[in-house]
Amino acid sequence: MNKSIHFYIKDPVFHSVCLFLVGDKEECNKIISKKIGCDEVITGECEGCVSEFTDNNTGAFIGRSLWIEKFDYTPSRLSYLAHEIAHLVDDNMERKGINPTNKSSETRAYMTQYWFEQFVYKYQKEHKKRNARKQKSTRSRRTSS
Repeated sequence: MNKSIHFYIKDPVFHSVCLFLVGDKEECNKIISKKIGCDEVITGECEGCVSEFTDNNTGAFIGRSLWIEKFDYTPSRLSYLAHEIAHLVDDNMERKGINPTNKSSETRAYMTQYWFEQFVYKYQKEHKKRNARKQKSTRSRRTSS
């Protein structure tokens, strides 16, 4: 069974799209390959990363992914998510020609808040869907036996 959770979030300011993934690195790389058509993106020994998608043929920028191996609402996992979102925000700002400095700190703060809030909202929604499917599957197995 697929244990990874993934979803897209579009940034309404810079108009970038990020594929968020939570789960096993190999499984998430398969999702990236299937959804985006890119080769392995998540590499190295880490518990999370922000990666850039480029077209395999032209090298043109397509978008980004943010992967974390595990997520729950503990302080360590929330701070890990915040760390990766900080990288995502910096990358997006640099791609748009905005140097992440003190002068742009309010933009950076709002973008960090946006990505973090959207991640938590979408993660909760996907997690609830998954639990509902599990409960339905368990009930149908009980009634058929």
